[in-house]
Amino acid sequence: MKNIKKNNLKFIALYNSFSEQEKEDFRDFLKYNNTGTNRNYVEILDSVKSDETGEIEIKGSKSSITRWNRFSELNHLAEKFIIKKTINSKNLLSRYILMKEYDNRGLNSSFENIYKTLKKETFGKSLNNFDQELNRLIESLYLEHMKKISSAKLFAEKLEEFNIGRLEILIINQLEFLIEMWIQRTVKQLNFNTFAMDIFEAFDFEKVISILSKRVDSKSDMRPTIRFLYYLYLSLNDLYDNLNYNKAQKIFVNDLKSISKEKRENYFSYLIFYGIEKQNLNVKGSLENLFYIINENLKEVFTDDLENKDIALNNFRNYIHIALSLKKYKWVNSFINKYGQLLKPEIRDDLMKMGKAILMFEKKDFKNSLELLKQVQKKNPFNFIDVSVLKLKVLFELSNPDDCHDELRKLNEYLRKDRNVQDLLIIYARTFCKGYSLLLKVNQNPTKKNITELQFFLSKNLLIGKKWIEEKLNEIINGIN
Repeated sequence: MKNIKKNNLKFIALYNSFSEQEKEDFRDFLKYNNTGTNRNYVEILDSVKSDETGEIEIKGSKSSITRWNRFSELNHLAEKFIIKKTINSKNLLSRYILMKEYDNRGLNSSFENIYKTLKKETFGKSLNNFDQELNRLIESLYLEHMKKISSAKLFAEKLEEFNIGRLEILIINQLEFLIEMWIQRTVKQLNFNTFAMDIFEAFDFEKVISILSKRVDSKSDMRPTIRFLYYLYLSLNDLYDNLNYNKAQKIFVNDLKSISKEKRENYFSYLIFYGIEKQNLNVKGSLENLFYIINENLKEVFTDDLENKDIALNNFRNYIHIALSLKKYKWVNSFINKYGQLLKPEIRDDLMKMGKAILMFEKKDFKNSLELLKQVQKKNPFNFIDVSVLKLKVLFELSNPDDCHDELRKLNEYLRKDRNVQDLLIIYARTFCKGYSLLLKVNQNPTKKNITELQFFLSKNLLIGKKWIEEKLNEIINGIN
């Protein structure tokens, strides 16, 4: 009878995610966990076998239905194990569950002890989003508890503290939502929800921040985070606005060092994405500042963006372009070798080869750059445009005019169809094709008319590879003179 494929089993996927210590603990859990079936699940686990094709079987299970049943039971036990493991640890979730039980049973002293211990442990610490929500539930539970045992005055003081903290979290969530919605719209992941924007723009954030800044007695002190997000949000309305962006970055560097790891990585991603958009517009000083932020992000070992398989959200190629714009050749080589290993398998090979091809081009090793480009698969718009644009540059440098025209035709044909990718990338790529076509025209016939036409075009347009086209044009002009 046909065996079961490994990749179809939830239990196998879950069990393989366990560390070696967790696997040992799980075996102990199976030994002492009474399921009422009298089955020896340790023995069943040990009898699981798989071959090189990925097909698995359980010794003694002759039918596929029996095998599915045993694996379903093992998966249920594995889920119970990780839940128990979580509850046994001294985290906010386990404390919340205990406090709720103590409150239900009227064990006030035990309830108070857990709450006081929690307050000491979390004092002055920034929580991640999940723990922040749990903390709100704990505070809400404590308020309900106080209603039963405390005076009206004491309860009112606690309620005011709770409400202020809740309001601050609400403001932070609103600003984060607006920034993330702007990012998602920019990479064309969703249609921009103007209804949501209209609602949030009705809030007078400046007035809110002014009110909060007067509360010198704030115990949670989330005000630096609110100010950071507010100034960054203001910057989104004008990418040429350095004033608000600089305020946001200063607060991030100086005042947000103690926020949770999750929050800090998230805010780094805001700054990097915003910085990339500024650099795309050639805003003065944006390149050096962006490279600084990227370096700081990597120093703190924040690499989630590099582990994203969606190239639109993966910054691997962006970091390379940014560093090479500053001629950081050694940095780029080290970055590709070190961080390329973090890329998802389905994009790793192409992105690493593309990165090395870009590096070879910048070092004027055009032949090796071309060989690497031939190995990169054009699976998506980002890869197609990246490879085609760089290949056009390489072919020009290698003085292959026929190949240049042929590759330009292919790219133009590709760009004629709608692509599910950010609009600016398509616009800049199309504009590059026009500029490149004019460059070929100048190269073939460097008349004053053709040169002036290209110079005028470059002065009026933003495009991919603009700096390179300007350099090639100047070389042609100098060659004439």
